[in-house]
Amino acid sequence: MLAENAMQTAFVPNYVRALEKNEDPDHFLNLIFTIFLFASLLITVLGIIFSKQIVLVTAYGYTSIPEKFYKTVEVTRITFPYLIIVSISALFQAVLNSKNEFFHPALSPALFGLGIIVITIAAKYFIPVEEYTRVLGYSVLFGGLLQLLYLALRLEVHRIYPKLTFNFHHPYLRDFGKLLIPVLISVGFSKIAPFINTLIATFLREGSISYLTYAYRLMQVPVGLFAVGLQTVSMPSFSQIVARNKEIRDALWKSFFYAVLLTLPSSIFMMFYSGEIVQILFQRGAFTYLDTLYTTQALILYTPHVFAIGVSKIFLNYYFSKGEIKIPNISVALGTIANITIALTLSKYLDFPALALAVSAGMSTQALFLTATVSKESPITPEYLQKVIKVMVASLVSLFPCYVVHLRNSLQRLTAGFIFYTATFLLIAYLWDFLPEIKATKKFEEQKLK
Repeated sequence: MLAENAMQTAFVPNYVRALEKNEDPDHFLNLIFTIFLFASLLITVLGIIFSKQIVLVTAYGYTSIPEKFYKTVEVTRITFPYLIIVSISALFQAVLNSKNEFFHPALSPALFGLGIIVITIAAKYFIPVEEYTRVLGYSVLFGGLLQLLYLALRLEVHRIYPKLTFNFHHPYLRDFGKLLIPVLISVGFSKIAPFINTLIATFLREGSISYLTYAYRLMQVPVGLFAVGLQTVSMPSFSQIVARNKEIRDALWKSFFYAVLLTLPSSIFMMFYSGEIVQILFQRGAFTYLDTLYTTQALILYTPHVFAIGVSKIFLNYYFSKGEIKIPNISVALGTIANITIALTLSKYLDFPALALAVSAGMSTQALFLTATVSKESPITPEYLQKVIKVMVASLVSLFPCYVVHLRNSLQRLTAGFIFYTATFLLIAYLWDFLPEIKATKKFEEQKLK
């Protein structure tokens, strides 16, 4: 709530406007830095004090295993200060994105992961087994600090030095608040569904939370690469267009096309090879074939979420860049209602796979509603409609060669499938001229021949 969502939706549009109109952007940045630092600090202190109650509410099923419950409480207390780190890191990322710098902010989470890996490996050799869980909690803080330091060094390149200020006067602070409060309400409402899903999972078969977590993390790979990446790039772009009072329609549907182009093929490929992916990554040691089967079921049902969230993030940015929050909030509410309804009704029949299905159905509901409302306001151009249809057809047709690949080894099957799928998709893109980069290369070759 305090990190990526708030920064992308409330801070970036106003900060870009302050930059474009040269209305003291440094002071606006200092104001938001001060507000978020103290807000995250307050929430962290409260979270540490009430960690037991938080775990009791979010994972009540753990109370039947006291050791597991109290260990979860302990790790929750250790990791809560990460909220401060991630809030400031998100602000720094948003500032760099507003300066049209995307590579380093996108690279910074790798340092977070690196920090966790380094501490985890070191723990294996120097820390007793019973302390592993506690050390993993501290590894999150270490990784977060690495990421924050890297982003701070990048801000220094731009000669930007956020600092505390208690002068709460700026023309865009009110606009920031008008966006922030509805965004926090919207994000808070959207978190109800994951909370209920987690609570339901604690009462289902043993290992349900693990299967869902493994599958969800795999699903987050294309989400992080494509959906979040498009969201990060499109928000500053949309905000600049709105600040300059220019027509946003072409940029909107171009971003939508890229969302479809990147998320749909990856979703279909991941769904088709979900079993191989889970087996290669996890099936060893205590992780049995049955665990692979259950995790695969969850991954298949999670995968439609990738395409839906990619589309949703583009349309949400469209509304937030204009300072409109009514439609986004309605879309989140509809998606949450769909998610909770399916989770509550189907979990008793389908067990944990129903929760993965609920997540995808909720996000798909939100995406469909946003597509309908945006299309009514600013209809898609014929050019991009044609391209989107071509991508959809190509994504499905490219699966046909994968059916021909019959290899016993999972890694070989996945590798061959990836090569066949990618090659077929690029061939269709070349023949149908719907991929801009290929089209530009083709045009260059024709001019060269002339």
